[in-house]
Amino acid sequence: MGNPVSLYDLEAMAKTVMSHNVWDFLAGGAADEVTLERNTSAFREISINPRYLADLNKTKRNLSTTVLGKEIGIPIMAAPTGGQSMFHPGAEVAVAEGAAKYRALTTVATGSSKTVEEIAKVASGPLWLQVYHRHDDVTEFMIKKAETAGFSAVVLTVDGINTFPKERDFRNDFYGSPREVYIADLEHRPDLLAKVVESDYESGITVRPTWEKLEWFKSLSSMPLIIKGIMTAQDAEKCVKHKVDGILVSNHGGRIVDTSLATIEALPSIVDCVGDQIEIFLDSGIRRGTDVFKALALGAKAVLVGRPVAWGLSVDGSNGIETMFEILKRELESVMNFAGIDTIDAIEDSMVNLGWYMK
Repeated sequence: MGNPVSLYDLEAMAKTVMSHNVWDFLAGGAADEVTLERNTSAFREISINPRYLADLNKTKRNLSTTVLGKEIGIPIMAAPTGGQSMFHPGAEVAVAEGAAKYRALTTVATGSSKTVEEIAKVASGPLWLQVYHRHDDVTEFMIKKAETAGFSAVVLTVDGINTFPKERDFRNDFYGSPREVYIADLEHRPDLLAKVVESDYESGITVRPTWEKLEWFKSLSSMPLIIKGIMTAQDAEKCVKHKVDGILVSNHGGRIVDTSLATIEALPSIVDCVGDQIEIFLDSGIRRGTDVFKALALGAKAVLVGRPVAWGLSVDGSNGIETMFEILKRELESVMNFAGIDTIDAIEDSMVNLGWYMK
């Protein structure tokens, strides 16, 4: 296969270089994978309203935006995916290197194959740390380590309350990255790593974050706190009430609860409820520049991509990450041309139609 033209080409190339078990681990979703499919198909139900005769100037085109006060070069960010050494030996360092060309933000998973210091050394865009809350001392250690390394925000995942392997993984007897490389940042803290192994592999993630616990999370650092896994207006309202800094509308890429809404379906009611009070981001199902455009038009500040990062990484390391960002950038610029706009800030909800959403 030649150079990938779309993310679907990149996906096909990635499948040829990954082992069967790793591919299923990445590609699979929960149960019947209804939500997995819905995450992408729901975008196709949203139509775009083209606007012509606009006086556009390529030299004035600007895809940059700000997220939580930090400027990024493109409103497309790398989502957290643990154990990226499964896909390429460069792992999270290669992702940050590839994102650097676009000043794109990288979100680093707790289960990173590389340390936060190694990743920060090569990054040019902002870095966020994603955490699962297993034990207070583990969470505190990770957050403070990341802040010292120069990370700018914490993403607390709240929907991963149980380690629940997908049916594909059960059939393959495959449960993800090996224990010994599960969290690179805990290499010199075997006491903390032992707690994580016990929580994740023996009893499931049983220490669950609660609304009452959010104040403690915020007290651990000066970094903004983003809650990942919000899918309802009710929970979004609670996030505002508890003064968190951002919401990531996410269903874990369809990997946790099957038959839930697609994230793009959940976004409008959340924006209607709290969109003027808190920054909102979205992941799950982004495969085209048109998907990015639609999410921004419906109120997301930026989007995150997960599986496409793994595809690019597995195909060609940091170069594959550059390719992934370039494809989405080119497609986003194209749809912006058809919408008659030069800047991200000019994208508005009148540029799309929602046949299935009624206020």
